[in-house]
Amino acid sequence: MGGLSAGAASRFLNDYPEPYKSQILDYLFKPYYGASLQHLKVEIGGDTNSTWGSEPSHMHSREDQNYSRGYEWWLMKEARKRNPQILLDLLPWGAPGWVGNHHFYSQDMIDYDLKFINAAHYIHCLDINYIGIWNETAYDRTWIKFLKNAVLENNMSHGLNTHVVAADAVRDWQLANDLNADPALLAAADVLGVHYPSYESTPAAQNLKRGTSYVPLWDSEDSYSICPGGGVCLGKVPPDVLLAKMLNRNYIIGKMTKMVHCSIAAAFPAFLPFKEGLILATSPWSGHYELSPSLWAIAHTTQFAQPGWQYLDTASGEIQDERGRVVGSYVSLKSPNNLDYSVIIETANATAGQQLTFQVANGLSSGPVHVWHSNLKARTYFIQEPDLPAGGSYRITLQPASIYSLTTTTGQQKGNPGTSPAATTFPFPFSNSFESEALDQPPKYFVDQEGSFEVVSCTGRPGKCMRQMVDQPPIRWGGDLSSRFPITFLGDQIGSENWMAYQVSVDVLMEEFGSVTLWGRVDHFIPCTEDRFDCLVTQKNPEGYSLNVDSEGRWRVSKSFDRGATVKRIQSGAMTGWPPKTWHHLKLAFSGSTLNVSIDGRPLITNYVDSGKTHAHGMVALGTEWNKVQFDNFCLGTVCP
Repeated sequence: MGGLSAGAASRFLNDYPEPYKSQILDYLFKPYYGASLQHLKVEIGGDTNSTWGSEPSHMHSREDQNYSRGYEWWLMKEARKRNPQILLDLLPWGAPGWVGNHHFYSQDMIDYDLKFINAAHYIHCLDINYIGIWNETAYDRTWIKFLKNAVLENNMSHGLNTHVVAADAVRDWQLANDLNADPALLAAADVLGVHYPSYESTPAAQNLKRGTSYVPLWDSEDSYSICPGGGVCLGKVPPDVLLAKMLNRNYIIGKMTKMVHCSIAAAFPAFLPFKEGLILATSPWSGHYELSPSLWAIAHTTQFAQPGWQYLDTASGEIQDERGRVVGSYVSLKSPNNLDYSVIIETANATAGQQLTFQVANGLSSGPVHVWHSNLKARTYFIQEPDLPAGGSYRITLQPASIYSLTTTTGQQKGNPGTSPAATTFPFPFSNSFESEALDQPPKYFVDQEGSFEVVSCTGRPGKCMRQMVDQPPIRWGGDLSSRFPITFLGDQIGSENWMAYQVSVDVLMEEFGSVTLWGRVDHFIPCTEDRFDCLVTQKNPEGYSLNVDSEGRWRVSKSFDRGATVKRIQSGAMTGWPPKTWHHLKLAFSGSTLNVSIDGRPLITNYVDSGKTHAHGMVALGTEWNKVQFDNFCLGTVCP
């Protein structure tokens, strides 16, 4: 059982203070404690929005290499620290624009992947177990073969054992047919992975063999946000119910032996949709986090069976009531020593008790059977109940709407380090000179939506700054080249009174031709509801007020609305005596319905009162064109310089 960290879903985890950061990581990765994840799949960042935001690339340009950027390296090391046996898996969602001259399936992309794998080994002491193709994008059969050959050569050269997963498509098992028809392609795909398969795989997939061995089938991304068969399940079916059914029925029906949950944590601003993490971690400034019931549903599998255990087909199946309706399921697994076993049972759809009888045979342990139980209706999770007697034959009456784990193993526990603190609103006022920030990382609480904003050493002044690093549009998830501009935002409680009357200012240095934008009162950033997924990566301008100035001193103050589709100019002009490639100071000030704007202390707009569609409150954001810009001395408060 694995978890996914991608799409900037883990953005806030490293911003959490101790001890809460370690508590969250323990709940996710510590064996026999919480979710006890056995597999971690992470995004290879591509400087482009990949769901909840943008993750940084290790190569912003062909000449650039930096293997400290972002938070996935940190997360993989924290996972391995807690579970040295955890499997590590990589998958790109997008890629920098220089790759293959905006062509993903290229030699550049293979080299890009291998450099990440080798840096993991040599710099971070992390050996990568799996590499994927391109998330939920049409695959190229020839390129998969090229990738596999390159991975094999890389394994030989560096003593690695990385395998290829193909092709992470959504509910599409067509690759199984292609593998059957093409022996070279079959040799290239070590694992056949599909997203959101709704328990099902095809006969061609289930019968796929390489020699005498079946090709492993994975549910390589799934979550409780998607209902089996399609549609959005959030808020309609409890997540623990869905995951309990997925974990069993994926094998019973589809013969899939792994599931990767999207995502390990919803660690991003609370107003973003689809908070489908095992842990909700949207308030790093307070340390507050919440466990999803789905975490304990997963623990019923991960704390009772490990990688290398084998499913027992004759002791796995569906539970039917007296009318023949499927009301639950059970899977049995045995350990490599052929003695210990575990049975995971779910009665998610049962409305009455179900009685099962067990007879132990074929050399499995006839010792005492330990029982762990979660009642999904009563919301009581992972409770140890009295043992069943030894002797090799026993009977148990199962409560409806429950998950049970029966096992001959020991060591399971329900981790409980204590209660997290209460959630608080975003710390206001807020300022950041970036001096205390780590180099190559996103500064605290800033959330990139496109491009990459990182802490660097300043140009033209001492100390540290935040810099937008990307100077050309990336290859987006799915191959779309219509990326909007780089943008990062800061804030949380959109309707809070702190986001009404405030000032925001920042120093900026444009290193090259282009422009920079400061937003305020952004009251609608993501045009999403919990019933739609397509909006996250097709968003346009944020809705709010903006000050844009270009590298030649031309400025424009605007407001945007209609989900960012309409931008109305309020006023524009040009600065006189504007030296290029020097530091300048931008400022927006809001009080009631009044807006004041200045550059370098020179007023551009004084006491402007908006009419028509106004923005009464909202967050702040910083953006650029595809040009490199440095930012310093960020200020958000009632009074800013």
